[in-house]
Amino acid sequence: MNNQQLQIFGDTLRRYRKTFFGLGAGFCYLLAGQAHEAYAAFNENQEPERKSQNLGKLVTDINDKCENRSLLDKLKNQREDPNLLAFKQPVEMIGTDGCPGTLIPAGNSFTDTGTTINANNTVTAINGGCSTYTTVAGPDVIYRFALPPLASRTPTCSITLTPTGGTGYDPSIYILRNTGTSCPAGTGNAATNCATGSDVGVGNAAETINDGQLDALPAGTYYLFVDSFYTTAGKSSGAYSLAFNCTTVAPTAAGVSVSGMVISPNGTGLSRVSVSATDSNGQTRYATTNSFGYYKFEGLRAGEVYLFEVSSKKYQFSNPTQVVSVSDNIADLNFNGIE
Repeated sequence: MNNQQLQIFGDTLRRYRKTFFGLGAGFCYLLAGQAHEAYAAFNENQEPERKSQNLGKLVTDINDKCENRSLLDKLKNQREDPNLLAFKQPVEMIGTDGCPGTLIPAGNSFTDTGTTINANNTVTAINGGCSTYTTVAGPDVIYRFALPPLASRTPTCSITLTPTGGTGYDPSIYILRNTGTSCPAGTGNAATNCATGSDVGVGNAAETINDGQLDALPAGTYYLFVDSFYTTAGKSSGAYSLAFNCTTVAPTAAGVSVSGMVISPNGTGLSRVSVSATDSNGQTRYATTNSFGYYKFEGLRAGEVYLFEVSSKKYQFSNPTQVVSVSDNIADLNFNGIE
């Protein structure tokens, strides 16, 4: 860059200085500072060669970061995928508003506080095997747990949910069986997969699933719903505390693998691209594609639901995130690049 080119660049920086500062949030907000650095660098009393080197580095950095601005805008304006909500909950949130529900950690006891206010009404009706009241019109929160064989459980098992908001909230709690899918939600599944439940039909009253009810459940994965019979404000939703006292285990311990390919828009494999796998507890693992574009995760938990996501600065993808219930080995979970 000679003196004449430096002068032209300096004039350009002066002309568009406000534009750099007006690029908005995200990466381009950071670039405002870099535009200022470039402007300052131009005005420094340096030799043309050094000035050219410094400005060149700054311009390259600006260009590299702003290449992704259109992608960032698209992601920001993208409609929220309901399947991803469970993975975007803060780590401290245990009860999940939506399937697949969040795992109650393995152990002998567990407590949580939460609220069903503004939650989704995932299940609208259940059968008499879950509760005397078969309509559950209120919003619900979902927990997921796995019971070991009866002989391996604590002598006494119980689940107690207590309203704590003082608003007249009248909860209903029930347990649905695992259906082989990520979550047995919906009226049809709820009508055929009820395991047990409790609804005393009184506001501000605790609901308890007792030892006898839980002892009748064989080993397996279950879903605990915190719900309500009512649509009436105050009775339909509210704050609660949960006490879960029974031996629970992690879902199926058998490890499975998930692999696939990250494919460029022209159909070739992309090397050195990062792919992540996040479970419903927010734990994330990473894999990198090889020279042919293939990646692989080993030792994932069978029966778990994972969010797989591809990350590339250079390419966009038609399916950058995929939510998969992993029950067996998967060898064709591919990510397809687009122009």
